[in-house]
Amino acid sequence: MKNNNLHIVICGFPRSGSTLLYNMILTSASPENNLHFYGGEKRALSVVGEHPRQVSKFPSDLFHIPTIRQQAEKQGIETRFLLTIRDPRSVITSVHANSEGKYKIGWDYALGTNKNGLSGSKTEGLLEYIQELKKYSKLPGVKYEDLLIYPDIVQEFIKSEIDIKFKSDFETFHTRDIPKGLHYQMNGVRPIDKTRIDGWKDHPERIKQQFNQCPALFDALIEFGYEKDREWIKNL
Repeated sequence: MKNNNLHIVICGFPRSGSTLLYNMILTSASPENNLHFYGGEKRALSVVGEHPRQVSKFPSDLFHIPTIRQQAEKQGIETRFLLTIRDPRSVITSVHANSEGKYKIGWDYALGTNKNGLSGSKTEGLLEYIQELKKYSKLPGVKYEDLLIYPDIVQEFIKSEIDIKFKSDFETFHTRDIPKGLHYQMNGVRPIDKTRIDGWKDHPERIKQQFNQCPALFDALIEFGYEKDREWIKNL
């Protein structure tokens, strides 16, 4: 293998497919990679150096990239980051099974959820994630929409960028064993569902409210390639 000591960190927007991507890699990676996977979300800083070659995922690790790199370097470990991105309109209209029918993410807040339901609130809203993600535009990014529509292309991209060998396809990940601790983030294990990519259109009032409160979201849509201008909101 190219790297003797390696820590792959998956992070990025909340509700942007980080668990889906993690499970796809977990169930598809060849044993010859010698990668250790965890049975649940792990903050990278809490497991740096725990295994010579490992993969961890936690969306808000996006805010700790410099520190993660520094701690890993002290132990002679190379870090590689995969940043997950999703249409901001979909993020702010996402409802988690454990958030009791409430929107999981707002431009200014993020509800904390666990297996038992709501666990309070975090301070990081979508705008904070957007601002942080801009700092790392040169790092490999995986769009949620591409993961659903073109899982084979994303898999080849990761194979090339991170130097991982695979034994099976991303698209059939749901047919293999997935740790129970990673089920609830995805609202259950199921085949890839491409029909909900534009599900945000079913929440016009939520979209208008969030974009009126935070016009910077308009610019984010353009920056991430989801829209060319602001005219789309007139059609809601």
